[in-house]
Amino acid sequence: MQGNIQETTINISADKLPLIFGELDRNVSIIEERFAVRVFARGETLRIVGENTAPAERTILKLSELWDSRETVTENDLTLIMLAAENGDELDDFPMNSDCLFLTNTGKPVAPKTAGQKKYVAAIRDNTVTFGVGPAGTGKTYLAVAAASKSFKNRDTSRIILTRPAVEAGEKLGFLPGGFAE
Repeated sequence: MQGNIQETTINISADKLPLIFGELDRNVSIIEERFAVRVFARGETLRIVGENTAPAERTILKLSELWDSRETVTENDLTLIMLAAENGDELDDFPMNSDCLFLTNTGKPVAPKTAGQKKYVAAIRDNTVTFGVGPAGTGKTYLAVAAASKSFKNRDTSRIILTRPAVEAGEKLGFLPGGFAE
């Protein structure tokens, strides 16, 4: 038995449609697959059809807002927006370009991309010592080093000291090679 099918209509200016749809309609395909909806475009009207159209609508509206701040949206950006939309998280702070910590040598901004990362960066900024706890790959070290680099560049800090445990706790921690003497 099929659930209750919903239909939502959004009016989007035509100049924003390329960002929303993405190259070869990749963004919309990802949205359709993630939220089990179908997105139809006719002129400046998007129609979303499916059992739960709200997260897809929130995602598309956020992509529309991003048009003013950037030319492209990466697949990672889209995934983060969809995850926030799906969980009912606030999308007003995405992307968090105002929280840009540093620019890489290619000019790409290093900034928190989730609410948790934003809180972590705020804790680093507001406290002398901050402990970051979380699973591997969540950006703890990356954001901490970026925040330290920003502080050093702004001359708020005179030096940066990187440390790691001298004794392993039953598993290899981090990615830096070498022993205690090195």
